[in-house]
Amino acid sequence: MARDLIREYLSFLRVEKGLSKNSVESYQRDLARLKAWGESRGREPQALDKKDIRQFVMSLTRGGLAPRSVGRAISAARGFYRFLLLDGHAKTDPSADIMPPQGGQKLPRFLTQEEIERLLEAPDTTTPEGVRDRALVEVLYATGLRVSELVSLTSASVDVDSGVLFCTGKGSKQRRVPVGRSALAWLQRYESARRALLAGSES
Repeated sequence: MARDLIREYLSFLRVEKGLSKNSVESYQRDLARLKAWGESRGREPQALDKKDIRQFVMSLTRGGLAPRSVGRAISAARGFYRFLLLDGHAKTDPSADIMPPQGGQKLPRFLTQEEIERLLEAPDTTTPEGVRDRALVEVLYATGLRVSELVSLTSASVDVDSGVLFCTGKGSKQRRVPVGRSALAWLQRYESARRALLAGSES
């Protein structure tokens, strides 16, 4: 019998995160909508890809759902997929760069793969500052952190062996965020460059 991963996630929110009954029920409604949309296409939620999630969001908008409700549905999906990543049921988060619409605005335009690659390649990585900037962009791209969360990270925030980082977000709540191998590699490279600079300044 297939595992009900949405049910497991809701249990995680209730038991591990301590969310209220109303909050868990809100997540349940939004994820039920995602599950129904996926099943209408013959796919389980954990099998959906980035293109599917974009189409799902568009279907909510075209269906007349308020922007705030669409944003809540995206937030529920993002939490679910990050749970799957941490639990080993997924290798990628298809909702990672899906942003909620604001007010009556259109959904934001997504960067193309070519634009993302240009952004990643922009820093001059022959300099320590460039290595730092590349590491910052890689982490933003891999995790979707807020800038305020990013700049508050320290060396102790990153667990290289587990492939996660710990950040403090709204309400001073700490959370675990999966980090891709490329971002981890650039963080390690920056840490090495930083130590070399410190050693040079002390000699």
